[in-house]
Amino acid sequence: MKCPHCKKETSSSIVKFKTLKIEVDFEQKFNGKKFKDVKIPKGWRLLRIEELGEVMNYIQENSLDIWSFFEQPIKNFKNKKVARFIADSDYCNLDCYGNSRDSYSDLGVIFCRDLKK
Repeated sequence: MKCPHCKKETSSSIVKFKTLKIEVDFEQKFNGKKFKDVKIPKGWRLLRIEELGEVMNYIQENSLDIWSFFEQPIKNFKNKKVARFIADSDYCNLDCYGNSRDSYSDLGVIFCRDLKK
């Protein structure tokens, strides 16, 4: 993967997005699990919809293949439903009909966390 800022190759799955003030771990975890079975590690969280544009650009530029849950932005559905996005080198899809009880073998989670100040 390449750093989105300096464009140097990195072997780490964790990438910092300084403009978003987050770092994302692109090692997809909990594949094939229902969202209720996902344990979010302390200090980490799901990506938010306002962060997806820059992250999806990074995914496409680096030819990654990601299918992940992200935080549901609609207040009435928080903690009840999750949305998901699919992105790879030539395709992006964002859908919000994902029920947290659904599971697919490729669907997993990429976590992010706020950068320390």
